[in-house]
Amino acid sequence: MVTAELLKRLDWRRFEELCAAYFEISDFRTDLAYSGADGSVDIKVYEQGAKSPSMIVQCKPWNA
Repeated sequence: MVTAELLKRLDWRRFEELCAAYFEISDFRTDLAYSGADGSVDIKVYEQGAKSPSMIVQCKPWNA
């Protein structure tokens, strides 16, 4: 089970992978960027069969 506390402890790369997995189980194809924690696009999300992304995702840390 994923809790808010667990999400706060994930490193940036694992958080991006978790976000991509969410889209993949929702029947999308994803393409993770491998450039590091630089503030650019982290995940390109494609509808099945699409050649261009339907969405782009930028993952941001949150610590409240």
